[in-house]
Amino acid sequence: MSQAATPPKWRTSASVILVSRDVGKSEDYQLLMLKRSDATAAMVNQTVFPGGLLDSEADENVAWLQYFEEFGVPQEALRRLVLIRDDRPAILAPQGTGCYDRFFKRSRIWAREITLRLTAVRECFEEVGVLLCRSRTQLDFGAVTCVQDVPDLEAWQRRVHNKPSEFLTLCRELKVVPDLWALHEWSAWASPGFMRKGFDLKCL
Repeated sequence: MSQAATPPKWRTSASVILVSRDVGKSEDYQLLMLKRSDATAAMVNQTVFPGGLLDSEADENVAWLQYFEEFGVPQEALRRLVLIRDDRPAILAPQGTGCYDRFFKRSRIWAREITLRLTAVRECFEEVGVLLCRSRTQLDFGAVTCVQDVPDLEAWQRRVHNKPSEFLTLCRELKVVPDLWALHEWSAWASPGFMRKGFDLKCL
């Protein structure tokens, strides 16, 4: 009797679809994409949206919640991002019993609607140097995002690439918070089972 194939273990990741209106045109939009090099582990030489793997140490760190509070972000602004419904994709499933409550009680077990947004913003900065963020004067939590100029951009990109938790350090130094509110859930995809390295991907 043949043995059943082991199902692939997908790695949790997030991507940003950055869209900009083409000035002077009513319908055309510009998309930001990048081409993977032939040295990458997956999607070699493919054109992709900026994104990458969730890093638990960086993206689920309780220090983010503390920083949001220090910055003046009300808990209700974070709660609005968390949708509790039965039809949510698996990648957004609660990460442990009572995760929605524990997220707001300083636990490391966060709602994925928050952590994957942090992943997407961090990876977008690391890969293409675009920092989606808000300053204290921009905390209206509207739909239009802001892009921050970063001194020593390439050096910071390397720091965040080598140690993802440095993204929080960058935000502290620039006195901004990642713009989670301008990101909207678009779709969720999983790599085909035959791929050697697979991803469970949330597009924002």
